Amino acid sequence: MKISLIIPTRERATYLKESLKTALAIDDKNVEIVVSDNASLDNTKDVVEEFSDARLKYFRSNERVSMRANFENGLRKSTGDYVSFIGDDDGYLSGQFESLRILLEKERPDNITWVPVSYSWPEAQGEHSKLKIRRRNVFGPPKEIDCERQRHDLLAGTLEPQGAAPAIYHGIAAREFVNRISSSSGVCFNGSIPDIFFGYRSILEGGKFLRVHHPFSMPGRSNASTGAAQSSGSDPSAGQNSGVLFGQENQSDDLRDIIDYALSVPLALFSTLETTIERFPIAGQRPDYREWYAYVLDSCKGRSEADKRSIHSILAQHAIDKGITPLFETAKKRKPAKRSAGERLAREISNIRSIKIDSKLNDTDNIVTATGALDVVLGNEYKDILLNRKSRSAAWKAAKERS
Repeated sequence: MKISLIIPTRERATYLKESLKTALAIDDKNVEIVVSDNASLDNTKDVVEEFSDARLKYFRSNERVSMRANFENGLRKSTGDYVSFIGDDDGYLSGQFESLRILLEKERPDNITWVPVSYSWPEAQGEHSKLKIRRRNVFGPPKEIDCERQRHDLLAGTLEPQGAAPAIYHGIAAREFVNRISSSSGVCFNGSIPDIFFGYRSILEGGKFLRVHHPFSMPGRSNASTGAAQSSGSDPSAGQNSGVLFGQENQSDDLRDIIDYALSVPLALFSTLETTIERFPIAGQRPDYREWYAYVLDSCKGRSEADKRSIHSILAQHAIDKGITPLFETAKKRKPAKRSAGERLAREISNIRSIKIDSKLNDTDNIVTATGALDVVLGNEYKDILLNRKSRSAAWKAAKERS
């Protein structure tokens, strides 16, 4: 079984070298690492050529394309039976990879999604930060996702957390499944935000999806992170960020989402759902628009007046186009739901049952030292659990001692 690890790059290779080091540290000959260079503005090719590894493949587009198109380019250049994506400021946990292969070969799923441990690059917050490992998010056995329940929750606007959907970004998918959900022209990513589109398309199509409470990769939050930039809004004092660039590059993409873009993650989620349903219609799959409108509007709290007006205008126009303006008006009056006492208690317990580790090594703090530190703490315990040689509680105890 061949596995493809795909890294689509952004305009600059600021973090790529370290990201590649984490992938190339994987001790597995039947892996390929594909770098999809989106017509970068610097020495991205030189960074890749610093490594001498036959598993590493580099491809460059002739001109800047959308994020969606760059993901598609990377997918087309890959040849693995299973494919996985991370960003160029993210990393893989090389020490955990053997366990991932065991899962794939044993279960042969359409998709595996895991719960990652995140890392903040020092410049993202201006100070050193530690990695938090929650007990509930490590050493957990694979559980099959209830597709019917997820489909209901997605359409009802109550899918929580959003990260529970099948994922190819910080997740892994079978090539056969990717081909199954692709369009007749062979395009897999048919929405502006490829990772969210993949998740929603998968939920609505259905398949054998596993969710694992154990990390195999590490998201890196940095100045180049598009998701963080979309959450920050359009503060003029912040200048142009990657979220703005993302929106600009989408304008030339024929497969961009059917709803106008704004710097709002909830709006992007709703837009992705609408795009998925329009391009791959299935009888009976209609969103609860009142709930989705309310969800997006709730997120406007604390945003600038310009952002609020933009989001309201986009939703209002959508309601007019759909002929459901009364639903939009009702959604505007709905008060946001508060977190229940049980949910708050569960979160506090999760914080108590956690350990923090330092990502810095010899005054170096990057995705390589962070993934290395996490690998040391996790050890080979998860492999032992999968092979029925150790319990989850024993694995957690050993991890705490190593931490």
